[in-house]
Amino acid sequence: MNTLIVDTSGDMLFASLGSSCGAVLAETGVKMKSNINENLLKTVDFLLETSGTSLNEIEHFYTVTGPGSFTGIRIGVSTMLGLASSLGKKLKGISSMDAYALVCGSEQLDVWAKLRMKSYVKKSYDFKNMVFSDYETVTAENEDSITHIVNREQKSSLNLTHAVKHKYFTKFGCGYEPLYFRKSEAEINFDQRRACG
Repeated sequence: MNTLIVDTSGDMLFASLGSSCGAVLAETGVKMKSNINENLLKTVDFLLETSGTSLNEIEHFYTVTGPGSFTGIRIGVSTMLGLASSLGKKLKGISSMDAYALVCGSEQLDVWAKLRMKSYVKKSYDFKNMVFSDYETVTAENEDSITHIVNREQKSSLNLTHAVKHKYFTKFGCGYEPLYFRKSEAEINFDQRRACG
């Protein structure tokens, strides 16, 4: 049973095709440009073609749900939902923070994601004891002191689709709804115009 996972949460578009034994059969990463939806479909086609896999052979569809790029995440979710639905399959998600923790490979770590100004969301992972915190909104004065930050300065630091290789990957599967901890600039501007109108 093959798994297709894509990540559109940062400035890179990553996609990996994983096998049931946790091996990555094929992977690709390209710099995000305009027309992300077209690039995502081309990337998936390339991945399938180079691995000799047909779309019908994909059993599990995953997308990274954020936090991250508002537009990128929405395109990733909608495109993967279309592909999965066309085959009668369900789309699942994994948060960028959970994927980061799995890819990082540390037994214990805190993963952070920047919100606005000095606000962050943080989640703690203890794989040794299988204890994981809830998401917590915190303030940090110095970002340089934070080791594990998802999409620091909107740059993809790790290929989050490699989470598919981790033995606990399926334990972190969730719904495909985008995971946002703050409103987008467009939503903030809309709210301000509505309040003034």
